Amino acid sequence: MTDVYFVYVTVPEIELAKTIARCVVEEGFAACANVIPHVTSYYIWQGSLEEANEVIIVLKTTHHMFEKLEARIRGLHPNKCPCIVAANLAEGAADFVNWIHDSVRPA
Repeated sequence: MTDVYFVYVTVPEIELAKTIARCVVEEGFAACANVIPHVTSYYIWQGSLEEANEVIIVLKTTHHMFEKLEARIRGLHPNKCPCIVAANLAEGAADFVNWIHDSVRPA
């Protein structure tokens, strides 16, 4: 088990996704951001089925940086309840995992 997280975030449009991705990588909250455009999401919100076109951001960070990354995303995100979830990376290529650690600046 590593202490590396994949963080999954959805946003309503591509330019915002690019802004968030650039900010969190430049500021050292994440080592990398992948922006995946054009997904359709279905979810229940306030009792109603919603359909939305969204953009996915997949971030790579470390366990110790997740709370600060989440706070930074919330500061840039327009939604009251943004989708920001993390999954621990069970294993990974050692050089890639080390690169993530070297790229994320500790708080």
